[in-house]
Amino acid sequence: MLAVLNTPQFLPKSDTQVDLVKPSLKLWKLSYTVFSVIVAMNVFLWSIAPFFNPEQRFPFVAWYPFQTSTTLNYCIVYLYQVVCIWVITIANMNLDTVTMALMVYIGTQCDILCDDLSNLYGNSDYFHKHLISCIKHHKKIVSYARKSNNIFNMIILGQFATSTMVLALTMFQLSLVNPLSGIAAIHLNYILGITTEILLYCYYGNEVEVKSSRMSYSIYKSDWYEQPINIRRTILILCERCKRPIKFTAINLFALSLSTFMTIIRSAYSYFALLYNVNNR
Repeated sequence: MLAVLNTPQFLPKSDTQVDLVKPSLKLWKLSYTVFSVIVAMNVFLWSIAPFFNPEQRFPFVAWYPFQTSTTLNYCIVYLYQVVCIWVITIANMNLDTVTMALMVYIGTQCDILCDDLSNLYGNSDYFHKHLISCIKHHKKIVSYARKSNNIFNMIILGQFATSTMVLALTMFQLSLVNPLSGIAAIHLNYILGITTEILLYCYYGNEVEVKSSRMSYSIYKSDWYEQPINIRRTILILCERCKRPIKFTAINLFALSLSTFMTIIRSAYSYFALLYNVNNR
């Protein structure tokens, strides 16, 4: 997958196209930094959770086949849990951001192709040659997006299937503790982390869909009206194909989009309200 990104067909062909993709890459780097800070703060708060709750001896509830009351065993288990949660979290965070990076790359390829389509000009032979190159580029982008989606769709499905209940349960736990306590800060930061993760998935998936849908309009900026009828037929076929935008989905159950994000948030709040009302009764 990474080797394909370095092929000549996927590389920017001018300084204009380099400037065209820079904002997307900068935004991804900013997203990575912000998400990393939120995740690091989350894991740090988990690591020191026993200091906020005297009844909690370790960061996470667990059973061990030996006594943990002695100082040495307690320190070993505590260190073991902290190291494990840091390793697991770093692995998961980078898996998420790699998936987002692939969506960013696909979006930048759509930007490059839109620029190529809008700058088609010249006589029929020159126009047709570059049009065929754009069609091949489009097929390559669609194939690359499909392969990327096939790699990560089960991960996305698992993430989104659990996010609603995780958010609802965490908000419910937050409603049971003192809002000014350290435990409340842990719950709030975890809600922020999960929400940010879902938002980034949905935002970058939405960007791919939006950018890919622009390709059918970019061709109208070219000199298509001066070309012979056979070339215009080819352009029409390309436009019809581009009307089907590229979407990242979870095994075709739902697409990654901002509307999906809002659906998850509303569902999580509905489950939280149900749990809260049942607990009050």
